[in-house]
Amino acid sequence: MLVNPTRITIPIISEKILHRERLIFLLKKGLEKKLITIVAGPGEGKTTLAIDFVNTFKLPTIWYSLTSSDSDLVRFINHLDYALCKTFQKYKQGTIAHYFSSITNISSQIDQLADVLAANFDKIVDDSLLIVLDDYHLIHSNSNVHFFLARLLEHCPKKIHFIIITRFPLHDVYAKFYLHQEILEITKDDLRFTLEETFLLFKKIFFSKLEKNKIEELTRICDGWIIALILLSKHLGKLDTESIPKKSLDKLYSYLGEEIFKKLPPTTQTVLLKTSILEEVTPELAQKLSGIPNAKDIIETFAKHYFLATRVAHDTYRYHHLLRLFLQSKLTQKEIKKLHLKAASYYQTKKNNFIAIHHILKANCLKKAAHLLEKEGWNLLITGQYESLESILKNFSSEDFQNNPWLLYFKTWLDRWEKPKKAIQEFKKAINLFKQKKNNKGVVVSILAYVEVALMAGNISLRLSKLIDQVAQIVEQKKVKFPSYLLPYILLSTASVRIFCNGNFQHGLELAETAYKSALENENLYVQLKSLLLQGFAHYYMGEIENASNILKKLLNLIEKDSVPLDIRFYIFHLGGMIYRLKGDIKKAKIFLDKSLKIIKQLKAESLYPFVFETIITVHIIQHEYFNAKQKILELKNIGEYTQNMWVLTLVQINLVCLYLLTKSKEALNLIPYLLKIAKKAGREYFFILAKVLAIATYSEMGKKEKAIRLFKNTLLKAQKMKAKYLVCLLYSEAAKLYFDLGKKSLFIKYLQNFLELIKNNPYRYFYNYRENLYAFIAYQSINQGIYPEVGENIIIILLGRNANKALSPYLKEARPEVKEKLKKLIKKAFKHSAPLLFIKTLGDFKVKVGNKTIVQWESQKAKTLLKILVTRGEKPVPIDVIMEDLWPEANWESVKENFKITLKRLRRSLEPDLPSRISSSYICLKSNCLYLDPEKVIVDAWEFKRKAKSLQKKKMFTQDDLKEVESIIKIYKETFLPQDLYNEWASGEREYLRKIYIKLLEIAVSLTKNLNLYEKTIFYLELLIAEDSFNQKLYEELMNYYLEIGLYNKAIELFKNFKKLFETELGIPPGKKMIELYQKALTLISH
Repeated sequence: MLVNPTRITIPIISEKILHRERLIFLLKKGLEKKLITIVAGPGEGKTTLAIDFVNTFKLPTIWYSLTSSDSDLVRFINHLDYALCKTFQKYKQGTIAHYFSSITNISSQIDQLADVLAANFDKIVDDSLLIVLDDYHLIHSNSNVHFFLARLLEHCPKKIHFIIITRFPLHDVYAKFYLHQEILEITKDDLRFTLEETFLLFKKIFFSKLEKNKIEELTRICDGWIIALILLSKHLGKLDTESIPKKSLDKLYSYLGEEIFKKLPPTTQTVLLKTSILEEVTPELAQKLSGIPNAKDIIETFAKHYFLATRVAHDTYRYHHLLRLFLQSKLTQKEIKKLHLKAASYYQTKKNNFIAIHHILKANCLKKAAHLLEKEGWNLLITGQYESLESILKNFSSEDFQNNPWLLYFKTWLDRWEKPKKAIQEFKKAINLFKQKKNNKGVVVSILAYVEVALMAGNISLRLSKLIDQVAQIVEQKKVKFPSYLLPYILLSTASVRIFCNGNFQHGLELAETAYKSALENENLYVQLKSLLLQGFAHYYMGEIENASNILKKLLNLIEKDSVPLDIRFYIFHLGGMIYRLKGDIKKAKIFLDKSLKIIKQLKAESLYPFVFETIITVHIIQHEYFNAKQKILELKNIGEYTQNMWVLTLVQINLVCLYLLTKSKEALNLIPYLLKIAKKAGREYFFILAKVLAIATYSEMGKKEKAIRLFKNTLLKAQKMKAKYLVCLLYSEAAKLYFDLGKKSLFIKYLQNFLELIKNNPYRYFYNYRENLYAFIAYQSINQGIYPEVGENIIIILLGRNANKALSPYLKEARPEVKEKLKKLIKKAFKHSAPLLFIKTLGDFKVKVGNKTIVQWESQKAKTLLKILVTRGEKPVPIDVIMEDLWPEANWESVKENFKITLKRLRRSLEPDLPSRISSSYICLKSNCLYLDPEKVIVDAWEFKRKAKSLQKKKMFTQDDLKEVESIIKIYKETFLPQDLYNEWASGEREYLRKIYIKLLEIAVSLTKNLNLYEKTIFYLELLIAEDSFNQKLYEELMNYYLEIGLYNKAIELFKNFKKLFETELGIPPGKKMIELYQKALTLISH
């Protein structure tokens, strides 16, 4: 995107301005707030004040003069990005801009964009940065810029200061900052010149000898309006002040415009009139529009003598808004139209079609604008400038969209997330319109868009295959010359149809790999991401779980380094959820699924819910959360029925059968005929085969063995042809059990071996038709028959987990002694392996979480204390007699022995209520008469704090790079160690030890931030140090010095008073000489 450097340059103003100390002091004070706003009408001196402030304090400053075109968030951030690059050498241009370069819907990723920019501020700004946004009122009320800035303000480091200059009150999104008193607002009342300032203005700037009473009268009539004072000062001899309506500033400005304009030379009048249609005037464009060769000199002279034009950069000027209106009122509509078309022609030669289109629209030449948009629209789509595109499209009528296929195409593309069903119909119309106009390129791009939206909406049918074949035919016959960037997208669409519709995974994979190679050569990130995604899904459906995982890693690495469209992120996270579900890592699966759901809400794309719900439902089933699974199935059913989406309705039936197989087998059997019918109709071959697998499982479970065998043979051949290893694996497991029940030993052994071999090479940890009885049978037979026994062991430990004891109990009775003993050991191992992590918070309120569940009720308080003692003693084994002495310090060791056993048992039950008898605790280990917490299963904040602090303190020297690590460790220490146990001796030693580490870290943080001149952070850590060491006078002295350094005089005075009160009350000692000197200095400074 083109960046206009003039817009991020501090405007040059006359040296003859009045330095207004009253307002400069206000602005300096405002730096303590999150935001300063200067809100006033035209000509009030808003911009001049801000420039004077910047020039006075010499703060590193980014000045951004806004126009209405900056309402587009992409343009807005591009200019900020460029400004940061020019201001900070270590900032690389494009860091922020690249993040959104290919985002499909930037409005839904505002928070992420703001967070990225805030994080970059923290990296590149050492001391402070002032960002001034001038003419902020030109940003449209519905622009995402407001939401972006509000988020940025909320998360920006304190060293970043903002000034917004505007004519109108801020958008409602800023209300919370007003509510929390985080904004200093300078209004038109503040900007009005006081009588004293008006006297100084006339004396020092105008060198006027006007009588005092005349100045007073002028101040009254102009109401302190600076532009009026300046302009009127040039006509004081002729001015009849009483004839000017009081406080009618618009009329006053019109009057002044008339007075000045009529006295200008004709050539100056011509240049001003002809350029009045422009938001910003450059000499070249002024000459083009006016036909006057010395237009540059004319504008420069006018700006020098009158405050009606401002030079915003070396050769760019901006007229006052009211002046533009006044000038345009002197032109006819025909003249204005002609000027806009001339300006459009100029911008087209400069290859800036976006501004050219806006001028054409202002000339009311809609057909011409639509024609130019055919070219520019693609550029806006590719670069993710959706708001810019929308700002153009809103000028067209519904009739225009129905008659112009390109307009219809662009509008439908923008609406596709919120209205996918309507978008599909609109793309059909676009295809037909393009066909009527014999525009093959338009036909192809509309087909590709139709396919993408149809797949997104789940409208899978043979029509998609036919459409893609039609595209391939057009390409092969070379009926149209395609732009090079379009060909990879054709490959991707074809691959999508092959994978998601036809079940031809291998062909789809090959097409995606070809597109990926092309994208690498052309450095096309978007195509790289989409082709990798399709490869990941192809590998997943083929059951190649490790290949899919490797693809996922590549994708996650790419989205860490580069900006990625929101819909692409959704599919990446969705793929991650599916892969980790298959791997049995439910915690990671849930993380990915939660991210997917968040993106759906941001996109407002309800059509994407079925993708995620299907995975969420199966996760609930794995975890035996049947009620939650049923609720999600009902939600999925409502979506399917509302949209009449056969694929969604198929997913509903598949998940219902899965659920009923575990709870109500008979009801599962009743669902099978409808499941097979609707799965076939949905047109997704993979899910049709999956439906058959579930039918086989149901028939087997309900004793219909022969029927299951007949269906199995046909289904296995199709799954093998599809190369869907996962489905083949499911079929092998069902066949092994079927043939065992039918007494066909050789076939039982064959399919058992096939299943175990396949799962050995592809470690699936989840199955659609997951039934404990089936996999307990497989595991037992694997160990009993000696066929890949290690796989059988993994099934017990990973698949059966905490349910292994119940599932394997029938086989414990019939197993040989050595097999029985092995099963018992595996059951214990499985129980511990599947136990969730135990999180213990000791820094502050004591809290214990088992997985996601917080323990609220304890079997006894002694049991809770026992856990605290184990935590306090650290990760090493603690002798039981030492623990008993901590629990009962006054009691006899022998007398409390039995009490200790009861307490330990209660602690185990508190942590694991469902712990079976004769199964060891997953968290508390007993070894050589010593107890300890298993560090692999238990996470303690105090342990983590000590570990990280010890690692850091091994360093002999600390550098700037260490500061973030120091700060992250300090954050762990939220409060003192076990504050509820202040008077227990067993906790006091550890508490003091942790406190000393904390103080040492604070000292390191103070030292590092001082060296880096990060004053605010130094103050923050000094305040924390004083809270821990409140009688250290040197800390108070150092903190007072910093308060004075940055102008926080009130805080310095308050600190002295608190110090004086504390030392005199507690120690009976008066403040030292140094403290008194600092206090007196603070009083002197604040008085000035």
